[in-house]
Amino acid sequence: MSLKRILAVTVIATLVRLCIPEFSNAACEVPLPGDPEGEEGACGAINPPQSGSGGGFPGKIIAWAGGYDINPFDGSLRGGIYVARISGSARRKIATFTYLNRDFGLHGLNLPDDHPSFSPDSRRIVFASNRANRDDWDIYVMNVNGTGVTPLTSAPGLDTEPVFSPDGTKIAFATERFDGTLDIAVMNADGSNVTRLTSSSLEDIEPAWRPDGQEIVFSRIFSLFNKEICVIKPNGTGFRRVTFENGEDHDATYSPDGTRIAITSERKFFPSPPYGNVHIIRVSDGKDLGDLTEDLAFGAGDPFWSKDGTLIAFFTSLFPIITGPQRLFVMSANGAGKFHIPGEVPVNVHPAIGIAVDDDNDGTPNYLESGKVGRAKIKRGRVHAGQTAILRFKWKHPNAWQELDTISIRFSEGRQLLGAIRHIIEDESFSVFDGETEEYSDSMLIGEGVIESPLLTLDLDQTRIVNVSRRTIRLDLAVRFSPEVAGKKLRVRVQADDINGNSQDEEKKPLMVK
Repeated sequence: MSLKRILAVTVIATLVRLCIPEFSNAACEVPLPGDPEGEEGACGAINPPQSGSGGGFPGKIIAWAGGYDINPFDGSLRGGIYVARISGSARRKIATFTYLNRDFGLHGLNLPDDHPSFSPDSRRIVFASNRANRDDWDIYVMNVNGTGVTPLTSAPGLDTEPVFSPDGTKIAFATERFDGTLDIAVMNADGSNVTRLTSSSLEDIEPAWRPDGQEIVFSRIFSLFNKEICVIKPNGTGFRRVTFENGEDHDATYSPDGTRIAITSERKFFPSPPYGNVHIIRVSDGKDLGDLTEDLAFGAGDPFWSKDGTLIAFFTSLFPIITGPQRLFVMSANGAGKFHIPGEVPVNVHPAIGIAVDDDNDGTPNYLESGKVGRAKIKRGRVHAGQTAILRFKWKHPNAWQELDTISIRFSEGRQLLGAIRHIIEDESFSVFDGETEEYSDSMLIGEGVIESPLLTLDLDQTRIVNVSRRTIRLDLAVRFSPEVAGKKLRVRVQADDINGNSQDEEKKPLMVK
């Protein structure tokens, strides 16, 4: 979206009531293999089982970039790249921002680590990052669990929006390296043999491969309010423009048969703010085959079509302004069954869908396989509703607990995520997640009072942070659970992320609320 349109939509936003769309009633958790089955169907659509290449773990996973703020003028910026089950459960941060800077212009947004895209076998992720130079983005590749980060490019200027070819041998991306204008280029998967495909004076962005590998679709910026969809062959021949509409068509992603694309369309001057809507376009003649997100209050953007064709992921805004929270959603390819993927940060953008691979067949998918962050222990198996109890929580890190970034303790009933407590190590703050509103409270420090949610109250006057040893931190959490959950056995999941981008997510013994 252009900067002028962002400002225009912001002005309009002051004239309308800011209502929150009713997408779902609560966040969801989905059992991993061996977990309790929970209440099937309680949280809407869930992906059908699907085996990963070479692994025994069923189901899809989703990667995206997340941060706390994308205000181009001011504000804090924390976050990284996340991977989770397609439902949003078993979330893990696999990359953490190094330099807190962003690139934001007509071509779109680049967070410090951004635009993750799975390899065809879902064992690796290619992404753009400014970790080597806060003002310069390059292309990197890493294993799906965040290990083995390897730079692929180092040219001055912006290299961004990388995507693997269907056979995994090539990567297409947008780059400024040739003459300062963004062009589409292709390189080998190891970063060698960079080949320029487009050389227009206009900027070309957002490449995506046709599933047979014989064509690349991309967006061309013709003017301030006009982007169009174009295609080209991987050898640089066969350029063709697909759309010819007033407004902005961009962010294309192919259907499995290569005959259609899902795009973000902003054809009206004031479409569903702030992104427009997700439309299906026929590639042969550019015919609009329908709007999949016209039912959403504030539109949708950046669709990603799953390889098997069943699902499309996208992000949408909570408010009709670009700086409002962005939330991830997944829907069926016909637009039905939309469901929200909860994130731990307000800004969640640029999704990609892959397959959960379990190479050692131990029931834990590759993206969760990592012992670099340590292990959790929780002492207390039962509490009484309506009474404050100390929930004693320990995390032992292999090196030093000061290397931790965040610790989150999540409470669920079956698949229903009811709430969570999050502790940020750096500033020693706490916040509470409300499963009904799917939002975190403002962060508070010990001694500043209580944080309340429908599930629990965290008393920060009685809560303590204990430095047990160099490697172990203990949180004595003064928690009071609502009488509404009396008699329930709550599932407890713990996730810890460290400053190196490693993460651990595990299930602990259930907590009985008397």
